[in-house]
Amino acid sequence: MKLAIIGTSIGQKALYEKAAELGHDVISFANSKGVVPAKLLATFYPISILEIDRIVEVCRKENVHGVVTNGSTLTAKVAATVAAKLGLHCTNPAALNCILNKRFVRDHTNDIAGLQPVNYFMYAGVAPTRYPCVVKPISGGGKKGVSLAQDHASFDAAVNYAAGDVEVMVEDYVEGAEVSVESISFEGRHQVIQITDKVSTGAPHFVELAHHQPSRLPDEVKQKIRRLLPEILNRIGFENGPSHTEMKITSGGEIALVEVNPRGGGDEISSTLVGLSTDYDYVKGMIDVALGVFERPVVHDVAFSGICYVCAHSKAWLSVYESADTQPWFVRRSGPMPLSALTTAIGNNDRDAFFIYRSPEPLNLQLEWPA
Repeated sequence: MKLAIIGTSIGQKALYEKAAELGHDVISFANSKGVVPAKLLATFYPISILEIDRIVEVCRKENVHGVVTNGSTLTAKVAATVAAKLGLHCTNPAALNCILNKRFVRDHTNDIAGLQPVNYFMYAGVAPTRYPCVVKPISGGGKKGVSLAQDHASFDAAVNYAAGDVEVMVEDYVEGAEVSVESISFEGRHQVIQITDKVSTGAPHFVELAHHQPSRLPDEVKQKIRRLLPEILNRIGFENGPSHTEMKITSGGEIALVEVNPRGGGDEISSTLVGLSTDYDYVKGMIDVALGVFERPVVHDVAFSGICYVCAHSKAWLSVYESADTQPWFVRRSGPMPLSALTTAIGNNDRDAFFIYRSPEPLNLQLEWPA
């Protein structure tokens, strides 16, 4: 079948590799060939992904059967718009735009039974009356612009950090463990594939330092998440493709929604970790949804996998990173060897390097990182 892939960045690389493995005829669109190996770009159109009409014209000429992308909110919007114009499987672009608005998601999910509601207001020059609170842009991902305000002074700094060309949202801070839910949807039917434990720097910016699968949450909490996720996605109109939903779990086992990302998880979560920790080919599933040939899978956990990032916040991991290739759990690492300096990260783009593991047993990896 003929498949159009939007973008050639790191988030799409696994799609190209899987499409080639499956024998699909792939065409691609981007300004440049990016990180995807040239051998996988046999039919490459140097067209900006923002030139929707040109992409649609080419896809019609090429008679594509599906349009897919992963790991990027921008390319997800483009892929949905192109697919909709071609009458192919996708989430409605209008619904997708709504999902990318955090206020819309809050308003449509805060009354779901079993989900702890999160109070919020849109900032209009008036500071909150209680702290701590989370201050964040109404759109965007990757923890960009997000920070925790502990008092009036830090609130002003948080608003300045979040401010840009979008509105600023102020929410109650929910204390607890953070997880992400990796799921896939087809024609409005949703299935949780994996639940991921997340480790962050904590306040003020919550930069993500590690992701571990499967989650070590109690089984009853994981089952509750699996029951809640379809209702969340139905409420906001998500229909087709992968999604990456972030949640907080309180010490009392209550579940609060953080945000929904209408794409597969970045940080190698969707492209690598799910395939290592389960017997399900998540990347193939994304392609099958786009082509309209998806079959509901039965998914089992088969191993423990994760990715750990090295930066100034996680300096204790530097020696682990440098010797990772000698360990039986080693899968891959990135970045220079050795690292000459470590960055104090304020966003997910500030991390210096990572290593990926897979093990038949849980690794003795700490979930609390040094400051």
